[in-house]
Amino acid sequence: MRRLTVLPALLAFACAWSSAALADTRSASPGPTAVLPADAAGLLPGAREALDAAVLTALRNAGLQVLPPERTARFIKDAVDAGLNCSLADDDCALRAGVAAGADAVVLARAVRIDERLVMVLRLLSVDGSPPRAVAGPVDDVGLVNGITVLARRLRDPGLPTPATPLPVPVEVVPVDAVVTVDGRPRDEQPGRHGHVWLVPGTHVVQVSAPGFADTQVVIDVPADRILPARRIELARGFPPLAAIGLGVAVVGGVVLGAGGIGTGIAELLLAQPLERGLRTTTQSTGQIFMGTAVVGALAITGGAAVALVGLGE
Repeated sequence: MRRLTVLPALLAFACAWSSAALADTRSASPGPTAVLPADAAGLLPGAREALDAAVLTALRNAGLQVLPPERTARFIKDAVDAGLNCSLADDDCALRAGVAAGADAVVLARAVRIDERLVMVLRLLSVDGSPPRAVAGPVDDVGLVNGITVLARRLRDPGLPTPATPLPVPVEVVPVDAVVTVDGRPRDEQPGRHGHVWLVPGTHVVQVSAPGFADTQVVIDVPADRILPARRIELARGFPPLAAIGLGVAVVGGVVLGAGGIGTGIAELLLAQPLERGLRTTTQSTGQIFMGTAVVGALAITGGAAVALVGLGE
């Protein structure tokens, strides 16, 4: 009976141990990892060297088994001398360079300076064909290593929660003075032409409006692992308010002209018939009123059309 009592406990312990081992395997870092030189267009050579050193330190801080950069550089040079002719920014090429260096995984780093902020994108490629991992986020120049370490830990363990840190969304707005609101709230920064709107990862409704243009809404899904390509939002011209007023006046004038013309015609038909003196006088007066109404309608059409043309020309 004791053995039967202990057996369920042993089974529970085995299941718990298996689950913990599986979770630990999923979050474990890959084997030897080659770190390729960072793609940092626009940075000076000295800044690039400092960035590469910061990336290496951050990856080690995050628990990755980073190969010595000298070894990686040597094997990449040997691979190039042997005929490797491709861009290391390409995944296949990066993996080939990693295999040449004897690595199980390759880390690609990209740095972009946007609105005076440095944004890092880290990608981890595994030689065994596992799906690539990627993270993105702004880092502080002062605490560069610490900022990249936070990203590196998320890269090593995809199960970590994604912080609500805004990422840049490149937006080109036409006209450049259009006002941008996100999720119903106005933005402090306005992108204008070739600017950026900083949004936390997730789905956002972006509305763009400008005087004389029709409002436009777009839905943007901001990922947490990359920087979106540039998006152009061009507003269609709306109907100018002055032109709308002029058109309205012209339409009303057309109605008045039609009524006046019909009334004048009926009066003329009645006057062509033999009528009593009093009735003829009344009909003549009514006909003159309708004729004046028609004239007013014609003037309204002319004035309204002129105002509409001026409004369309603004």
